[in-house]
Amino acid sequence: MHEKKEIVILGHVCIDRNKSEKTSYAAAGGSATFIARIYNQLDCQAVIISPYGRDFLEYCSLSMAVSPYQRSKTLVYENIIRGKSRLQKAFHLKCAAPVRITEEIIKIIKRADIVFVAPLLPNFSASYISRAIGYTKKGAVKILLPQGYFRNINFKKEVVKRKFIEANKILPFFDFAIMSDEDFPQMGKLARTWVKESKIKVIITLGEKGALIIERNKETIIPTIPVAPDKIVDSVGSGDIFSAGFAFKYIR
Repeated sequence: MHEKKEIVILGHVCIDRNKSEKTSYAAAGGSATFIARIYNQLDCQAVIISPYGRDFLEYCSLSMAVSPYQRSKTLVYENIIRGKSRLQKAFHLKCAAPVRITEEIIKIIKRADIVFVAPLLPNFSASYISRAIGYTKKGAVKILLPQGYFRNINFKKEVVKRKFIEANKILPFFDFAIMSDEDFPQMGKLARTWVKESKIKVIITLGEKGALIIERNKETIIPTIPVAPDKIVDSVGSGDIFSAGFAFKYIR
């Protein structure tokens, strides 16, 4: 029998308003939400540390580390997906500042076997992450999902690409970074630079082509059996589910 693992996801939850391949709905979203749902199914203790408002509780009953003060609203993402095309908008950005690291949160981080950092906006500074990761126990697996660092929100509330300019200060705190090849142009080239300059290992999901693992002296393609396009009901959160599955298997 395996020992029950404890997982912490430090990042953003959001309310997703999605129009995807064959469905339209509003639901709890964000990498933290999808990852926590998977671990709860795997009989692990998953706790989310995130800013959120009362409006989020209508959509989600997952374990949450309570924010030190009540936010008026929760970050909202609107996603319109057509094939490989996604138009995104974001709202309530001022309510999505990182939560203060309290004694309660420190205790939660210290117990974790796996720590994900998964922001949806680029507002988790290197100093903030340094403090949070500094409380992890020896042997804890530390995984960065850097998607939020590749995003800016323009004056139309649209999500646009940005460079992950904080990478050289943030990546050294982690064992792995996991992202999609769609997060930024020439992701493979960028990942190879990261691996060369730090000890981190990078995993890039490639959709129907599988995934690519980049290490200091080795690259490995992991193939997959793609889902037929006409069988896809909703692809939102698939990368986060991949990340949860990887970490679960890796720590075992």
